[in-house]
Amino acid sequence: MRLALEASDDYLEVQQTNPEQPTKTVVIFLHGFMSSQTGEKASHFRDVLVSRGMSYITFDFRGHGQSSGTMRDLTGTRLLEDCHAVIEHGCAQDSRIVLIGSSMGGWVTTWYAAQHPDRISANMLIAPSFMFGQGFLNDLSPEQAARWAEEGVIKFSNQYGSADLGYQLIRDRARYPVTELYQCYRTPTLICHGVADEIVDYRQSLAFLQQCVSADIDLVLLKNGDHRLTAHKAELAQLLLLYLEHRWVKD
Repeated sequence: MRLALEASDDYLEVQQTNPEQPTKTVVIFLHGFMSSQTGEKASHFRDVLVSRGMSYITFDFRGHGQSSGTMRDLTGTRLLEDCHAVIEHGCAQDSRIVLIGSSMGGWVTTWYAAQHPDRISANMLIAPSFMFGQGFLNDLSPEQAARWAEEGVIKFSNQYGSADLGYQLIRDRARYPVTELYQCYRTPTLICHGVADEIVDYRQSLAFLQQCVSADIDLVLLKNGDHRLTAHKAELAQLLLLYLEHRWVKD
C-alpha cells in the first residue's frame, strides 16, 4: 500500500502482515542504504515473526525501492520522519513496538527510540551505522569534500549501486551527535554485527555498548559475518525470538 505523507506529495510504500491471532507486538523492519524492504532478511523475519503471532511491517524509505523521493534529498531527519509516519499509521497506542534496523536503518532505529523512549519496547540492530553519513566523507579527499560542500551534490558509488547525494545529508548530521545518543538512549537492545563487515566497522557497535549509559544492551559478534549478514538471517531471527521471549516482550 502507499502511505501518503502529510504536507507533501510524497508517499511511502508499506507492507503490513498480520497473523490470524495477533498479539500486541508489532515488529517493523528498517532497511539499509541503497536497499529496500524486499531484501532477504526482511522477508525471512516476516515468515518467522508472523508465524509467532506478531504483526510485521516493512517499508521503503523515500528515495529507495518503490517509495517517492530522491536520494539527493536524503537526510537523517527525513529518515526519522518516514519512520514516524509508518509507526503512527500502523501501530495502535497500546502496541508493543519492536524495531529491527539494518545498517542505515540501525541509525534510524536508535535515534527514533531515543526521541520516543515510551513508544518503543525493544530494538534489534543489524550492523548498525551509528555514524551514518561520516563514511561518505571518509571516502573523499579534503578537496573532494570541499567540492561537494560547494556544489551541493556528489555521485556516490559502491558495490551495491550508485546515487547522487546532497550535501544537506552532511549538514543534517550536526543535529545528531553520537555522544548525545550515548547519554539519552534507554531502549533494551540486541545488536548483531559481523567482525568481517567491510562497510561498517564492528567496533562502532562495541563503542556503543561500552559508552552508552543504558545497561540494557547485548552485543553478538559473528566472526565471519559480512555487512549484510544475509547468510545469517535464520540465526538472527532466532536470536531475536529468544531475546523477546526471555527478556522484554511478553503477552
